[in-house]
Amino acid sequence: MDFKEALSELIDAIADVEEHGDAIDLLQNYEGETDSEWKDKYLKLESEYKKRFKEKMAEGTTHADDKGESKDDTEEITVESLNFNGKTE
Repeated sequence: MDFKEALSELIDAIADVEEHGDAIDLLQNYEGETDSEWKDKYLKLESEYKKRFKEKMAEGTTHADDKGESKDDTEEITVESLNFNGKTE
């Protein structure tokens, strides 16, 4: 069974064909995407996302280098410097 035969069988099974006329016309005239169209779209999107990912990674490494130098100036916290008196506010 091919597309046209299946469509004809479904149309015959519909009781009120006039109510669904627009949908039936669309399906009868629908050519669909060719097999290569989806693949072309997929490959295009894949390349766009890879390019965007590479740009984000490059931005992330430049920001990490800037932040990495300032992390050396952090204050060291020891147990003795913490105040554990058990009081609540």
